[in-house]
Amino acid sequence: MANSQNLLHFELENNLLLRAIRDSLDHRKIIERSVTMIPPVSLVVLVPANVTLEGMNITSTFIETHLVTTNPAQMKECQFVSVNGVRGLFSKGKDSLTVLQAPPEGGFEFTGEMFEGHSAAYEDTLSNPQAYTVHSLRVSDLELGDQKVPFILISEPLSFQGCPWDNPIQQGEDTSDAAMGEDDGGDQSVAVPGSMPRRIRDFLNIFGTSAAPANETAMVQADSSLKESAVADAAKITLTYRDFLEKLRQPAAADIVNNMKVFIENFQKRPPQEDLHLSVRAFLDQMEGVLQRHPLWEGASQEEFENAREGLEKLLMTRIHSRAFKPDASYSRRDEELSARLALLGSFVTLEHLDIAENLHNEVSHILAQKELQKIVQYKAPRDKMVCILNCCKVISNLLTHAREGQPYGADEFLPLLIYIVLKANPDDLHSNMQYITNYRHPSRMASEPGYFFTQLVSAVHFLENVQSSSLSIDPEIFDRLSLIHI
Repeated sequence: MANSQNLLHFELENNLLLRAIRDSLDHRKIIERSVTMIPPVSLVVLVPANVTLEGMNITSTFIETHLVTTNPAQMKECQFVSVNGVRGLFSKGKDSLTVLQAPPEGGFEFTGEMFEGHSAAYEDTLSNPQAYTVHSLRVSDLELGDQKVPFILISEPLSFQGCPWDNPIQQGEDTSDAAMGEDDGGDQSVAVPGSMPRRIRDFLNIFGTSAAPANETAMVQADSSLKESAVADAAKITLTYRDFLEKLRQPAAADIVNNMKVFIENFQKRPPQEDLHLSVRAFLDQMEGVLQRHPLWEGASQEEFENAREGLEKLLMTRIHSRAFKPDASYSRRDEELSARLALLGSFVTLEHLDIAENLHNEVSHILAQKELQKIVQYKAPRDKMVCILNCCKVISNLLTHAREGQPYGADEFLPLLIYIVLKANPDDLHSNMQYITNYRHPSRMASEPGYFFTQLVSAVHFLENVQSSSLSIDPEIFDRLSLIHI
């Protein structure tokens, strides 16, 4: 893998998309044909980082999606459309781009007025669940005969609903509670936690197994049990949760449903107080006892019963999320203070200041880890939020495993990288999310690998909240001056 200094050179030499274009006359014709339709200066090839293309078949459709032109009338958030009709926006600083609309089903004619009359396609907000953002890494040129076509190296392939080279973008799990007779307001916006896009799943698997803490010294070693695909795990989780909901819809589950409805109604009426979570834990413990004695789970295996326990927590927390998350104004205040602190430090703290080795300066993996962590705000159940943290940490773990050629690594190498990822990701509501997980994820489920990585995240945030120049490889006067400049 290339570090940040030779990333562009590495991609020019090895990128599968660039090689496919150079090696295939049909692929080159797609670009050459498009160049003749519009002024060449308007044409841009979007080139996903090579690590996210592993095992991918570069098809004509893939190239057409990543060959775009921009709207010359837009000066700031520039509109773009691809050869096959994918529409989206470049950010103001051109450091990212967001897909807003999939290609039209009836086909698309890449000629004439491609923007006029299509303003509605660009009016979707970036919070739209269909929006998909990737980051721009480098800009260069692709030489095709006597022509040069600009290309932008991006963090990963563009994605949209049902795109053929990626897992379909699943809408949130069916968390509706038909048995309770009303909509539960569950997670409706994004894929099941753990159902990472193939480009990220492949990245995690490129170098073999993921890593897990082996002992109190936090040395991380390969664990063969982690070879199973994250997507397969996610499908299993989705299935078992839906099985749990189906059981609750049976008449025999009326006592469980009624107990949950009464608790939820009472919980929503309670005033803000520090120990709200204690009543939730007590109720879940009580309901687990009910499940153990319930006819619907008679003869259930330990795994089936554990799935039911997870289903209880997920369903309950989804229903009471609006009351349990940020129960008073102090949470929003702490979130704003932490976000401002991370933005301040992120404006000048570098990998070198954190003594992160040069062979770990991998822009692509850093961005992938940041995006996984930023997904934490999209979910309501504590376990789902922890899966986002787990996925982020697995990207870091595999980067370390590759850099050390499979040899064990320690927390003294892992934590600085996680600190840097947290600093650059600066996810929304970070304090509230950590407090929510601490309060509402049952303590008995915090001892596993996700619990270990959550503890590492808490340590990283604590470091950033309190860091001074003495904890960084930076001149104290420079640290103080930059801190004042950016306040």
